[in-house]
Amino acid sequence: TAKVMKGDYIGHSLADLDVHILCGVVKEFFRSLECPLILFDMQNLSSAINIKTEILSQVSMLPTPNKETLAFFMLHLQKVARSPATKMSAETLATVLAMCLFSNTTSKEDNLEEMLLDNKNKRMLVQEMVKMDPTEWKMMLAGKLQI
Repeated sequence: TAKVMKGDYIGHSLADLDVHILCGVVKEFFRSLECPLILFDMQNLSSAINIKTEILSQVSMLPTPNKETLAFFMLHLQKVARSPATKMSAETLATVLAMCLFSNTTSKEDNLEEMLLDNKNKRMLVQEMVKMDPTEWKMMLAGKLQI
């Protein structure tokens, strides 16, 4: 993973790399961003009645690079979740990736219960995003999504 992140990988194709290394690189990329990919506060989202609409509303307000990267990434994760070869569901993908997509909303003073709840909310939101209709992500990329 470190070689790939530093640009020292000299293989001919990413297909030559183990999928776990590629996933590690993607997670490290998201963790290394100066500004997290997902910036919105989840407290309002986790209690929203129509969570899909609220997610789309919040995502539409992200800076363009964040919004487009998130939309493309969700479209990719949807392909991964649909592939029988990966054996990865939306729930599993959310468990693996949620913590590196969000800003850290917990502090060292938070107790374990608050941190676990924060983690659970992040996983739930990523799972919901992966399960959303791909057309909505494509419309967001095209600037045609009406919320």
